[in-house]
Amino acid sequence: YHIKEVKYMPDALFEKVNNPIGSYPYICVMSRNLNYISHYHESLEIIYVKSGTISAFCGAKELILKKDDICFFMPGEIHGFKSLEDNDLYILKVGLNSYIEEIDFSKLRLKENVVKADDENNIIFRNLILEMVNEHMHEELGYEFAVRHYKNKLIMEILRNLKFEFIDTGKEIKLMSDINKFLEENYARRIELDEI
Repeated sequence: YHIKEVKYMPDALFEKVNNPIGSYPYICVMSRNLNYISHYHESLEIIYVKSGTISAFCGAKELILKKDDICFFMPGEIHGFKSLEDNDLYILKVGLNSYIEEIDFSKLRLKENVVKADDENNIIFRNLILEMVNEHMHEELGYEFAVRHYKNKLIMEILRNLKFEFIDTGKEIKLMSDINKFLEENYARRIELDEI
């Protein structure tokens, strides 16, 4: 997809593909020069920039990401990104529904979505991401346990090392879900203004 303007919020779509399966995260290591329209989902999404530069946006904020920067998008947070130059990314999505008894992650918002390459916490997050990717790619005996181990440690490090706040997102997420459902059911017919 091509995003023409970042400063104006494009229509947001609920992303139904590329999701974690159970407690095992979605891991994509073949993401090169992607442009992704604004979307949201129920997973924590992590973007690790292996090389190059991308412009990510979260809500109305534009975030410039360079080599070794890491960006976190929380569940329900509208986000997207576009390539500014040739780049390679690791994209991970972590399901957090099983942790909802302790923390409702859909209501958690990070004060800063990006952990820059020179941030003292970056090396912690980077090493955990690279360990997950390595285990996933090599598929040695027990790799599923190892990936889940590093995933859980990553969640713990996010909670302990990043500043966040809790917000009430229930109404917003329900409204976006209702809009998407309405559009899916009615896209082929003329929609009157009073219906909207």
